[in-house]
Amino acid sequence: EFHAVVQHKHELLQELSQARHQIGQKEEEIQSVRTRLEKDTDRAVDQAKKEEKESYLQSIVSKQAHMLQEANRKVDDAQEKAKRLQAEKQHLQTQLDQQMHIHERQEEALKTQEQTSQQRISTLESNVHRVEQEA
Repeated sequence: EFHAVVQHKHELLQELSQARHQIGQKEEEIQSVRTRLEKDTDRAVDQAKKEEKESYLQSIVSKQAHMLQEANRKVDDAQEKAKRLQAEKQHLQTQLDQQMHIHERQEEALKTQEQTSQQRISTLESNVHRVEQEA
C-alpha cells in the first residue's frame, strides 16, 4: 500500500507537471493569438479607413473576442485541472505521512520486541548454565 501511494503520488506529480506544461503552452497560444489579434486589428483599422466599412472592423473584433474567449477558457480548464491535481497531491502526501508514521511506530515496536526476546534468551541461557552448574 505504501508503494502504491508513492507510485500514485509520482503519477500525480507527472500529471501536475503535464498540466503546468499545458498551461504554459496555452499561455503561449494566448500570446500568439493576442499578437495576431493586434496585427489583425491594425489591418482592419486600415481597411476600414480605406473602404469606410465599419461592419468589416466589427466582424474582425467579434472574431478576435471569440478566439480570446476560447483561449482563456482553455487556460481556465488547465488551471482548474492543476488545482485538482495539487489537492490530490496534498491528500496523498498526508496519507503518505500517516503511513510513514505508522511504519516508524511498527519499527520501534519490533525493535522493542527484539530486545525483549534477546533479554529472555540471555536469561534462559543463564538459567540453563546455572542448572548445568548445579547438576
